Amino acid sequence: GLRAARQLRATDADELAAWHRGLGGRVVVKPPRSAGSQGVFFCDTPQESVAAFESLAGADDVFSQPNKGAVAQEYLPGTEYMVNTVSRDGRHHLCDVWRTGRLSANGVVDLCDALSLIDSGSRVVKPLRDYAFQVLDALGIRHGPAHLEIRMTPDGPCLVEIGARIAGGGIPACAGLGIGESQLEWTVDAYLRPERFHARAGTPYRVRRYAAIAGMISPVQGVLSEYRGIEEIERLESFHSLATPVKPGQEIARTVDDLSYPVIVTLLHDLEEVVQRDLNTIRHLDGAAFYVLDRTAGR
Repeated sequence: GLRAARQLRATDADELAAWHRGLGGRVVVKPPRSAGSQGVFFCDTPQESVAAFESLAGADDVFSQPNKGAVAQEYLPGTEYMVNTVSRDGRHHLCDVWRTGRLSANGVVDLCDALSLIDSGSRVVKPLRDYAFQVLDALGIRHGPAHLEIRMTPDGPCLVEIGARIAGGGIPACAGLGIGESQLEWTVDAYLRPERFHARAGTPYRVRRYAAIAGMISPVQGVLSEYRGIEEIERLESFHSLATPVKPGQEIARTVDDLSYPVIVTLLHDLEEVVQRDLNTIRHLDGAAFYVLDRTAGR
């Protein structure tokens, strides 16, 4: 009985095209099982949906398993949030909530470029929490962690997807920096110290330091020679750490999903405004001039 995105498990291109025509508007076509936004297509016409389906149907997902068709889902307008929970005996606890930043780049309509930790006292958290707990109940997730992606649409929260697992990437570690604990600690309690879990479950988390994770969006491909201006990022007031999945001398590709960020920056500060300012500065510094390619490579 909960609101959910209209969707189709597509195993046939004609079926998908007919479904898209009936739904109208933009749809999202993605693998039935994947991660890191790998293989996600935003399609405005049935023809684009068919092309996305054909690209996915014969390919492997990020786990090197065959896709076996695709999932098509109505595109949901509104800000997307990541909601992380842990449950024990059907009782749920909200660990942390992240607001996603989005931009259109490299042919991707809705590319995630940043995650920002928001305080549990924020007005949007209560409806997200109430809806997330109802989703957990509806799906029978009674024990352990869950990672939900929810769009706050004009009509209220609506589920994009859910995994019965701890959040991926650096989210738990960054949540620990900002809050003092994360899904990791809550999951240990749920399984090994249930009495401690039940004594604390439902207590609102409090942000001690505001945290954000920003991915640089590469518009270039080739052999990377250097990053120009990375020292400016390291001088930002809220700068905490920086990782370079792509290092000088390696191949760099255009960023199209969570798996192709060449640089990932973690920000941490007492003031949310400082973190937001520095996120804006990172986006200002990013762009073609940030990446110097080796023009002699391949010669």
